[in-house]
Amino acid sequence: MNHWSLVTGHWSLVTNAPSHGAPLLILLSSTNNIPDPHRASRVLHRALLGGLVVISTVFLVLGLTDVAPLIRDAEGVAIIGYLLAGIGLLPIIVGMLVLRPRVPRRTSGQSEAEYWQGALGPAMLVWTLTEAGGIMCAVGALITGLWAPMVVVAVALTCLGVTGPGH
Repeated sequence: MNHWSLVTGHWSLVTNAPSHGAPLLILLSSTNNIPDPHRASRVLHRALLGGLVVISTVFLVLGLTDVAPLIRDAEGVAIIGYLLAGIGLLPIIVGMLVLRPRVPRRTSGQSEAEYWQGALGPAMLVWTLTEAGGIMCAVGALITGLWAPMVVVAVALTCLGVTGPGH
């Protein structure tokens, strides 16, 4: 079971040990124990972006093959679509406008590893919120077939694309 505390900014992971089956508690109080934080940032960002691209592509293919929308001609479909688009846009707005400015800027003379040691946690929060909003809207587009959730998915993909480790 994973836990993330927004107050302290710490991860804790509870899992079973492979040989004994006893609970094992791993605390990641900071990103200082990651051997190569720059590589970790690239892998994590690519996984989040790639996951959203794959989900969006599958849902788009389902729409083009006339499998989607899953809810057809029902009363309230438009409300569901616009509601999911609005709710999905909220974490993207919070991530990009509130949390992204809190990601530290790289100073001159600072190595990639040093920079990502302190920036990985805040950047990871921005990326996961953006992907969460995108996935929610991709599901909204699959369910309703409306354009509003599709536009928010495009916004999420764009935001993830411009906030990666290379930017």
